[in-house]
Amino acid sequence: MSLCVRLKRLPRLSSWKRIEAEISAYEKELAARQKREEPSEKFTAITDALSAANDAVVKGEIERAWRCYHLSRRLYFFVATPAELYASAVTLRHEAEKLRKWRKDAIEELLNEGCDDFRARIYEAASLKDEHFANEAYKDGLLRWRAIHFAVIIPLLLAAFSGVAFLEHAPNVDMPVNPWGALPLVWLAGLLGAAVSAVTNLPSQGQGTRIPELAATLRVTMLRLLTGAAMATIIYTAAKAGVLSNLFNMGSHGVTLFLCIAAGFSERLVPKVMETFASQK
Repeated sequence: MSLCVRLKRLPRLSSWKRIEAEISAYEKELAARQKREEPSEKFTAITDALSAANDAVVKGEIERAWRCYHLSRRLYFFVATPAELYASAVTLRHEAEKLRKWRKDAIEELLNEGCDDFRARIYEAASLKDEHFANEAYKDGLLRWRAIHFAVIIPLLLAAFSGVAFLEHAPNVDMPVNPWGALPLVWLAGLLGAAVSAVTNLPSQGQGTRIPELAATLRVTMLRLLTGAAMATIIYTAAKAGVLSNLFNMGSHGVTLFLCIAAGFSERLVPKVMETFASQK
């Protein structure tokens, strides 16, 4: 296994160990089942799918590994005994309780006893179930990477914010003599507020967010960080122009920085300030 693949596995090491264990156990289970059956092309298809899963593990493609593994298990329905088919159908009916209504209804209809070609029907029912859990795993991966990104971004922003404030000779977070020389600190304040806001709005696993919506949310989050810096710049400009003196006690520059962080955190702060200023004219 290459070094690149080993590094790729580190963030999800437990998931890799699980798929490897599942494949290894199923290989032994399949070998035991093959001993009681005559060799056939159907068994060849099963073992080919399992070999593809092993190949995906070696290449570091965990999603393909899981899909090939589940395909191998589904293909076994075409060589399973009637007793094994019945047991699998019972299990699928109970697992369908965890799924969305349309998947649950489809599985129950597919597993209706007395229908023709029951092996193909149970194969399709298992496909619906596997697709659901594959989607959930994919969404979990998106959320995991999003959390990791912010676990890196926020400490970096805090360090940069502290460093810039120190370099500006501001032990009390006082602004430099040149008012626009403080813009880097203002931008960092806006970015920090936006990053904290994004973390607090991370969707949970139980919200049932669809994959396209979740992917779009990730892109919007990145744009939100830039917007936070822009909002902080607007607030800082308003403070220097004296616009905020009637709304807030602008006795220190620390208050201005706090408002910059708040502007990054709350997307409604700047519009509210603008609306209030306009109503006073």
